[in-house]
Formats: sequence, structure tokens, C-alpha cells
Amino acid sequence: MAVSPGIPKIPDYVFAEKIGSGNYADVYKAFKKGKTREVVAVKCVLQSSLSKSSLDNLESEIKILKKLRHEHIVQMLDFVWDDKYIYIIMEYCSGGDLSSFVKSRQRLPESVCQRFLQQLASALQYMREQNVSHLDLKPSNILLKSRKLQVLKIGDFGLAQHMPEDDTNSTIKGSPLYMAPEIVLKRQYDAKVDLWSVGVILYECLFGKAPYSSKTMDELIEKIKKDKPIEVPYGTNISSECRDLLVKCLERDVSKRIDFEVFFSHPFVDLEHKPGPETMHKATELLKLAVNFDECKEYEPAYSYELRPATFSRSVRAGGTAEAWVSVGVRPALPSAESGKESKDTPTLSSMDLNCFRVFRRVMQNPLEAGIKGNSGKSTLTAVEVNLSLVLKIV
Repeated sequence: MAVSPGIPKIPDYVFAEKIGSGNYADVYKAFKKGKTREVVAVKCVLQSSLSKSSLDNLESEIKILKKLRHEHIVQMLDFVWDDKYIYIIMEYCSGGDLSSFVKSRQRLPESVCQRFLQQLASALQYMREQNVSHLDLKPSNILLKSRKLQVLKIGDFGLAQHMPEDDTNSTIKGSPLYMAPEIVLKRQYDAKVDLWSVGVILYECLFGKAPYSSKTMDELIEKIKKDKPIEVPYGTNISSECRDLLVKCLERDVSKRIDFEVFFSHPFVDLEHKPGPETMHKATELLKLAVNFDECKEYEPAYSYELRPATFSRSVRAGGTAEAWVSVGVRPALPSAESGKESKDTPTLSSMDLNCFRVFRRVMQNPLEAGIKGNSGKSTLTAVEVNLSLVLKIV
């Protein structure tokens, strides 16, 4: 671990507390001098601690980060150096890492795992377009922009390299717990090792631990050596699509493992319906229309305008929860509040519906910010709020 003789100093920045340490670097929170006082993270690499291979990795990391610009990848803002250190100035993420996030909750609901997976898949898709493989994907290298927003950012590209999908490599890279078996056993691998790591991360988010979790390194290596398929626990409340993706990502035989094209189009990844700024805009506009009906005391149109019946996620539906409603663009008949049962004609809730639910929650929590006003100065619509209250309990 790098040992710094004191807090480093660079022009234009004021260093605050240390927020992380690695094999050859410390990471500090810092503020850019000036009116804006932009918050950044500065990775300070002690040059005297660098071996030839570490220096090569650092050069590769800087070259790759200079070209990567994506909403789910930690952005490098600049890099400078002096006679002691090389400084990589990075985007600051205040939410900690995914490993700590999972441990604090023990395991995550499938809906949250899917949302996180969509963000990782979006970044991986962009990286594939750039022919970049990360080679060290793990929860501790995935940061949350903030605890409130829960936007994931892939960081630490110290082992990343340019690798077209059909290229192979033989240099051992990565963390054994998240490392594809072919790296350890055959020492020959391709870009699909990142998909194995994604499978391990998804497994850990869902079940609270990685599939090869072990007390010692020897025990871990023995598990990796055994030619035994990873079993997804049965009796756990996960969807068939989620289970299918886990099995395909955690296929030990690399020739049978899911490829990137199939991964990106998989129904559980569902990149087509990844939440984005347009989702918030659409939900806000629909709520404004519903509020307009409400102000005119046209309660039925306010309730049903551009709504359609939808059931909750599979985990909720399995518990017998009443049907819910979501704004997606089709006008239905009003629901039966008395029955509390799912209609046989009610369609299954799509990921788009869930995304709209999450957006609605944000609008309902900050309605004035969204420009919405209701009757008597109130900022909610009773008919919509009643149905959303069911959603807010579980999303």
C-alpha cells in the first residue's frame, strides 16, 4: 500500500480528507480553487513505488480514460505530475462504492439490481464500441454518484486495455473472486471475462455474497478449479429472466457463455427501457395534464388519463398485492378498488412501467420543482396519489 510522506499539494486545488488507498496510490477529496469550488477526487500515485508493470498500467489507464466519456464511467478531468507524484484528477462520487452499498443492505431487490445492471450494461456497450475491456470489474470498483441519485459509475481502469472482442490475452489480471475461471485455469481469455464479472456482481447484489465466496485464497482457488457449474439458489424470489441471465453470464465454458450482442439485447438487461431524462419529462407532462383535469373537477379523466392497468413486479405479485396503475399512454377503464385482485386480462408490469413509477415518486416528492400545482395550493392529485402510494411502498 502506498505510504505518502504527507498530504500532497498541487496548484489550483485544496486537498481535504483521504477517501481511499491502493497498492501504489492514495485518493483524496479536493476542491478546485475559485468561485465554484468544484469537488473532485485526486488519485496521487507515488512514483517511487511504481514497478515497470505498474507504470505500464498507469500509462494505459490514463490513455484509456482520456478517450472515455460516458454517464456511467468515472470521468478523468485532468492529470499532472511533479517530482514525487503523478496526479489523476477525477470526477468525485460521494455515494461510496457498490460493495459497501450491498453490505449495508445485505441484499438488493431484483428491481434495484436490474436498474443497476442497466447502467453497467450501458457503460459496457460504450466500452465495447471503443474496444476497451475493464478486466477488473467488481463492486469496490463501481461507485455511486451519490446515495440519493444511486447512479453507478465504473472506476479504476488500472488493468483495462484495448481488446477487440475476438482478441485473446494471457496475462493474469483482476481480482480472483470476480475473475473468470479461464484466466486462472487456462491463462488465455478474451473480452467476455467482463461478462463473467458482471454475472458475479449481479449474483452478489441479489444474494449478498459472490458465488465463490471463501475464507481463504486456497479455498477460493479450489472452488475455481472444480469444473462444477455455479448454481443459482432455488426457492429465491427472482424472475425467470434474471435467473436465465445469471446462468448465461456465469457459464464456465467461455465458448458457451453469453456474448455481448446477446447480453445487450437480453430481456432482463432491457437497455431499450433504461431510465433517462426523457422519462422524467414525460412523467411530469402527464401529471400536469392529470392535474388540469383535477382542477376542472373532471375526476374520472384525471384518474384515467393516459393510464393503463399493470401489475406489480413479480416479487410483489407473488405476495398478492393489489393491482397498480402507471402512466404509459393507454386509457383503460377504472380499476376495482374493492377486489384487490389481479385481473386475468391485466398485462405484466414492464421495466418501462417500473421506471415511470420511480419517476412519479420523484415528481410527487418534489412537485413544485416539476412545476406542478393542485387544488387549494396542494401539489398532488388525489386520484393519482392513491394509486401511487401502493407503488411507493415497494419501489
